[in-house]
Formats: sequence, C-alpha cells, structure tokens
Amino acid sequence: KQKGHHKIQWDATDNAGNRVASGMYIYTLKYGNFQVSKCMTLLR
Repeated sequence: KQKGHHKIQWDATDNAGNRVASGMYIYTLKYGNFQVSKCMTLLR
C-alpha cells in the first residue's frame, strides 16, 4: 500500500466467527519490520 492513512475494520468476531463479548482487547498491527500493539475497549 501507499504511504498515508489506512482504515482497518474488525467485525468483533473471533477466528471461528463467533461474536466476542464486551471487554478490553489487545490488537497488534504488523507490516514488514514494523509492529505496534494497542488496547481497545469494545462495548456492546
């Protein structure tokens, strides 16, 4: 992809396709040698 802003959308399901519960989730973004982990809150 080109430099700049990009949008990633998560449908709030797990790897099996089940809806996940409200709570705190840690996500990791990786691209080449770059990696960053952040925390998000999901409220249903």
